[in-house]
Amino acid sequence: MQTAIPCLFMRGGTSRGPFFNAADLPADIPTRDKVLLAVMGSPDKRQIDGLGGAHPLTSKVGIVSKGSRPGVDLDFLFAQLQPDKDTVDTTPNCGNMLAAVVPFALETGLVKPHGDTTMLRVLTLNTDMLCDIAVQTPNGHVEYEGTARIDGAPGTSAPIKINFLDTAGSVAPGLLPTGHVRDVIDGITVTCIDNGMPLVIFKAADVGRTGYENVDQMNADTELKARIERLRIACGHAMKLGDVTSKNYPKMTLIAAPRAGGAISTRSFIPHVCHDAIGVLAAVTVATACVLDGSTTQGIAVVPDRNVKTISVEHPTGEFSVEIEVDPANPQNVTRAALLRTARLLMRGEAMVPASVWTGHQAGNPRAPSRPARIESMIIDVHGHYTTAPKALEDWRNRQIAGIKDPSAAPRVSELKISDDELRESIIANQLKKMQERGSDLTIFSPRASFMAHHIGDFNVSSTWAAICNELCWRVSRLFPDSFVGAAMLPQSPGVDPKTCIPELEKCVKEYGCVGINLNPDPSGGHWTSPPLSDRQWYPIYEKMVELDIPAMIHVSTSCNACFHTTGAHYLNADTTAFMQCLTSDLFKDFPTLKFLIPHGGGAVPYHWGRFRGLAQELKKPLLKDHLLHNIFFDTCVYHQPGIDLLTKVIPVDNILFASEMIGAVRGIDPETGFYYDDTKRYIEASTILSAQDKHKVYEGNARRVFPRLDAALKAKGK
Repeated sequence: MQTAIPCLFMRGGTSRGPFFNAADLPADIPTRDKVLLAVMGSPDKRQIDGLGGAHPLTSKVGIVSKGSRPGVDLDFLFAQLQPDKDTVDTTPNCGNMLAAVVPFALETGLVKPHGDTTMLRVLTLNTDMLCDIAVQTPNGHVEYEGTARIDGAPGTSAPIKINFLDTAGSVAPGLLPTGHVRDVIDGITVTCIDNGMPLVIFKAADVGRTGYENVDQMNADTELKARIERLRIACGHAMKLGDVTSKNYPKMTLIAAPRAGGAISTRSFIPHVCHDAIGVLAAVTVATACVLDGSTTQGIAVVPDRNVKTISVEHPTGEFSVEIEVDPANPQNVTRAALLRTARLLMRGEAMVPASVWTGHQAGNPRAPSRPARIESMIIDVHGHYTTAPKALEDWRNRQIAGIKDPSAAPRVSELKISDDELRESIIANQLKKMQERGSDLTIFSPRASFMAHHIGDFNVSSTWAAICNELCWRVSRLFPDSFVGAAMLPQSPGVDPKTCIPELEKCVKEYGCVGINLNPDPSGGHWTSPPLSDRQWYPIYEKMVELDIPAMIHVSTSCNACFHTTGAHYLNADTTAFMQCLTSDLFKDFPTLKFLIPHGGGAVPYHWGRFRGLAQELKKPLLKDHLLHNIFFDTCVYHQPGIDLLTKVIPVDNILFASEMIGAVRGIDPETGFYYDDTKRYIEASTILSAQDKHKVYEGNARRVFPRLDAALKAKGK
């Protein structure tokens, strides 16, 4: 048996691949990725059992849906597959495949044409990039024939004009993520730049090549490829992209003086294979570097002396012209990038995948193109604490605290003895029982928040205590691997440099398999003696988080300030304070991939969303959706239906993660409903605001996205 999925096979620019309506694919990401791999025939270097073309440029997929934001007509998700790998990468953009998005949407009826030229705004979900795309639609039909020619695609076609809006820092933190237009990294002078695609641009002569070698010569040059990869990994760290060993970016671009009347000659590695041409957004980024004073292109690029410049980027099979507009008052500021592409519908039909991969949306009807009313999801609770640990743990802690004043009373770590049977008993009768009763599947499990008590003792006290608590959570995750996965407590201490926490953090992630951390913004316990989260004191922690690809739940501990009740005031104060500290700063410009999860529904944030929007406006900050919501997420620990309804009305569903805090601060039964306050799943199920797709995101999809290590661990188990 096979499953049929409606599909258009399209060329976009100099790439091609199948395009799908998002509604026709599985809702859960792991199954979707399995389907795409089956469609393309990966992993197999020939892709003989699928639609792939045995090359990265022909191993691409487009996924399109109606716009999810006001003012946006279409959402586009690009997926890069590799012929010989089982990976589906939705991190980078693809400007070539982007050219086919509007034609696909028009052909399938997602949108209607508007006169002889249809201009639509498209949001690329991979990097939140907006662009306006104009397609010729005479008599209400997409016109593919025309006189426009692009190198890398044979013949001529109707022009498709793409006007990019604010592409700087698509993946990296800003246009120049190192803070310089030119750097020397690993002995080579480079320009690290991202104006739609993260690139490392360097002179071919600096690696002993001319820059005019053909593609076959480049791909056969193993010495060069090894040298470039070493440089790429070093530049990834310098660009604040973390360890890029397994990532498809940054791309590596060798440059030389133009030879065919253009502005500059290029050879692009994407990142390990030399491109037959150059990617659209790579061309935009190279063109941008050409107009920046001091970049590595200076002295070899031929650039016209006017505000609107046409930069012809030469590549192995021709050239790619990009229109760049600079600010007359500041020529270093690129205000607009536009270009011309073409596209063509190659085939209309159905892609077939084995039923063992996916049986389709509705049993007995694998062709059904609409989503079912209910989507099966793994219920991932992102906020669980080990609040029911055996009493021996609390007894040992009390002795440790007593030992601060009387060192002779301090216990040794070896004196704490808790057996696996005791751990099982504490979990089976408590957390696991309630998870099974309430229908949740997996809990991200961390030490008891109020027990972190970073204000007690010094760093040595906190370090020992954190190590003990983290090890216990790890042991629980080993005993119940399908139900619990760890998140680490850090050994923070007031006045102590946060970088002292890094050894424990690394141990918990690399040895214990933790998928996140709890970060306390106020180790003083309610007196707020630490600098705000935007202060550079915290940067070593953030750098390690980015490197390891983990998020942090921003969670305080016990209050020792009599004015603030721990769970009723201090926790909610801290949630609100953390959000405001981020709002007033530009933290996420320095760390564009950093992720914070604010618990307890975000404190006062959703209720006062208008206040925060207004404050951001007064402070001349971008709109909150652009300023913070790529990096900040909220959980559902709200404990009543009106609270969940408010949260889901105000905060975009992509920023909400399911959580119950069970067994936590509020454990009783609500007399108005007869159900436990912290039975959060009931509120999500009862929501009339959330669609089935929205609920899937809240339950599972968003957690997999925010916790990449969790997603990888689940995929490794076939989930």
